[in-house]
Amino acid sequence: MRAVCWRAAALLLCLASAPLCCAAERQLQRPSEDPAQASLTGAEGIEGLGGRTHWLGMLTEAAKRPDASVRARAAFLIGQICSSAKQPQRDEGARILRALTKDSDGAVRTHAGIALGHLGVEAAIPACAAALVDGPRWRRYYAVVALERIGTPRARRLLADGAAKQSPYIGEIIEWFLLPPGERPPDPGREAEYTAAQAGQPLPSGTAAEAIFAAAADVLWRVSDGYWHTGRHEDCIRVGLTCTFLDPSHVDAWDGAAWLTWSAGRNAEAIQIYLDGIKANPNRYELYFHLGFHLHNLRRYKAAVPYLQKATEFPCPDTVQRMYAHSLEKSGQPRKSLEVWQRLLEQDPENQVVIRNHARVKRLVESSR
Repeated sequence: MRAVCWRAAALLLCLASAPLCCAAERQLQRPSEDPAQASLTGAEGIEGLGGRTHWLGMLTEAAKRPDASVRARAAFLIGQICSSAKQPQRDEGARILRALTKDSDGAVRTHAGIALGHLGVEAAIPACAAALVDGPRWRRYYAVVALERIGTPRARRLLADGAAKQSPYIGEIIEWFLLPPGERPPDPGREAEYTAAQAGQPLPSGTAAEAIFAAAADVLWRVSDGYWHTGRHEDCIRVGLTCTFLDPSHVDAWDGAAWLTWSAGRNAEAIQIYLDGIKANPNRYELYFHLGFHLHNLRRYKAAVPYLQKATEFPCPDTVQRMYAHSLEKSGQPRKSLEVWQRLLEQDPENQVVIRNHARVKRLVESSR
């Protein structure tokens, strides 16, 4: 089950008092700025995916598919599962990845190059260096891990030279990697995260690539929950966006990454995550609703209305309709708000929340005549 308990609890609280919740939630969820609690992920960096070589046969076939996004995801996973595999599987993974570094699609070449770096192949350094200059933060993380695994003086020099140019999250990880292994601070919670990630049942060897991508995303999503409980919110964002790369239909990952990005004070970035998620899932209500809810919490009621209205066009719970009605009212459209409450009242005439809000908005409309 993909539902996120902490996200759901906050959502229910906000539905009860949306305007008051925004500032309180932002203060509660802002990641700690204490360097001692910073997210510093170890060089293993597998996060539950390593060693799943029973996926390799299907991923080999996926690497030949005409869809470039499938090839890119296959390349990413081959690097992850083979990085801690036995030598024959590592060699097979490297062979597939070397072929993909010559792919006609740039994204495929990038992911194949980074994946080769996860196998410690020095020839991957240019692809990793390029990924540190251009591309999303979550992918830069995997490029940093790849350079650390390659470990040559050239690779370490690239890390040292690039640390100051990266976001604080990536910069902290680079600085941690540049320390001698014996001087690196511990990474709390790692054992629990691996236990959670490995809890999933292995897929049969003949499973379709799309199912493998979804299964890998679910493994990472369980790891993200472990990061959440240890306060490693930037890792939650990074893993969430990795989930959406592997499985764009994973709406909880889109929402979780956007929500924590907003909580970290990067509102424009959070809104873009929601918009990207909507583009990937245009026929589901969830991300329209969560973006509308987010805008409502920011008191951008007029901006929230179109997204909430769109959410109501798909099968959705009554809470979506209620939030739509609230945003209509607060955007200066009480008559339209009353129409929504009237529909809800006809559907559930005994619902006390609906009865009270219908009566309240009805009085508002009548007093404005």
